[in-house]
Amino acid sequence: MIKTLPRLLLLTFLIASRYALAATSTEIKQPQAPVTAITPINVSPGDSDSAVNAWNSRTASLTKAPGFISATLYQSVLPGSPWPLIEIVQWQSYTTWTKAHDNPGRNSLTGFYRPAVAYFNLAARHESQLPEALLNRVKKDPAFSHPESPFVFINLMEMAPEDATTFIADWKIRSQLTRQQAGSMNATLYRAVLPDERYSIINVSQWQSYNAFVDAQNDPTYSRQLQNNLNQTSSIKLIRGFFRPVAYQIQTYD
Repeated sequence: MIKTLPRLLLLTFLIASRYALAATSTEIKQPQAPVTAITPINVSPGDSDSAVNAWNSRTASLTKAPGFISATLYQSVLPGSPWPLIEIVQWQSYTTWTKAHDNPGRNSLTGFYRPAVAYFNLAARHESQLPEALLNRVKKDPAFSHPESPFVFINLMEMAPEDATTFIADWKIRSQLTRQQAGSMNATLYRAVLPDERYSIINVSQWQSYNAFVDAQNDPTYSRQLQNNLNQTSSIKLIRGFFRPVAYQIQTYD
């Protein structure tokens, strides 16, 4: 339970989750439209299990809240991640999110997003067909557990506002290449609703395996396209993370 957490961990959860402060509704365009709340959470490795248990207890209290749809807590596969946990919560509207939280204001850790573009790969395969000789841009991390199993790639991006539109347009082009890669399942590129979010763009993509992801990154056509696109958005700062879901809550009804 949350009362058993170390004081610092408790403070992190109080700040970064249910008691996070809400933005004023006048800042949000179309506050009645669906919104995704994404919160990166920093906990020490030894506190991960307690953090997941606390998240389950806390989020369960939201499952009957009007407007709540679902919530997923993702845990980093690799040690040393800047954000060991990331929470992604779907709401029917920003207005219902505000009503479900107690305080009027907004915490900087919780960002509000809507999809800018997405794809779904109906023909995803389990293994890549790339020759081993081409696998030279991205090296497999031996610390990645169960590289043959599905995982979620979450890419948090800071960039200048003027670069966001260009990046989204480039991503649409690259996604046509990515969705053809073996093991690519789906991806959603979220754009921040508010202009002052730390991470203005967040990419969440699902892969059938880490091996397939590495192969796709090393595809020469995709690699060249990515490098050309990044050169056009020089302000971008990336935090790449590899995650698997460790907890999930969905709307419940009486």
